Amino acid sequence: MTHEADHQPILFRPLSLLLLLVVSVPLLAWLPLDVWLQDRLHDPVTGGWLIDRNNMLLRWLFYDGVKLVYVLVLLGIWIGIGLSLRKHSMLRPWRARLLVVALSMTLGPVTVGILKQSTDIPCPKQLRLYGGKLPHVTLLDRLSGTAPALDARCYPAGHASGGFALISLLFLFRSRRARRRVVMAALTLGWVTGGYKMGIGDHFFSHTWVSMLWVSLLTLLIARVVCAWRRQSLSGFLAGEDPLPRPASG
Repeated sequence: MTHEADHQPILFRPLSLLLLLVVSVPLLAWLPLDVWLQDRLHDPVTGGWLIDRNNMLLRWLFYDGVKLVYVLVLLGIWIGIGLSLRKHSMLRPWRARLLVVALSMTLGPVTVGILKQSTDIPCPKQLRLYGGKLPHVTLLDRLSGTAPALDARCYPAGHASGGFALISLLFLFRSRRARRRVVMAALTLGWVTGGYKMGIGDHFFSHTWVSMLWVSLLTLLIARVVCAWRRQSLSGFLAGEDPLPRPASG
């Protein structure tokens, strides 16, 4: 007997994510949540942050090491796509799945990087609020045209976007339970790395939140494009089915 929960989507649908993103961006820019949280990570007496950015072990665990593993995984995915182009390759049936993952893991961080270049929003550590030299500027200030040019590149969060892009790995699994685990692991990694960057003063909460929504939405849009190319439906996948062709067995 199939439970009702089995028919619920693994992720939000693209339209739901888009609406959440559109609402979140101005709301988090208006609310004092970012500063309230960041105040609790900053010591006004010493001027330091909860996490020491000079701690090489933590930097390796949550920054350099994560980036290295990410690059290796992405390289492996692209190599897999290349091998799948061979006529009798055992990876040929997986090509569409691998393409979704490769494009998501590539375009997620790349587009976030482009947004960082465009928004001109400073990091917490750069603000006068925390001993820096720049004023606190939100995206609403930037859009209203009242904020000065700062040459800042901190919004949204770039490092965490890699963790969130790993959500796309769910396309490589048939089991609904495995897919849920992939999503939870990717979200956890994104927030752990995003939390590390918050703890050293590099990002506000909203920077990571917007990165999560954007990369998740982009992943679903990429999947929709690939499914349209294969003349298959994404909705079936979101309902727990598999719109991409199953790899041949035996």
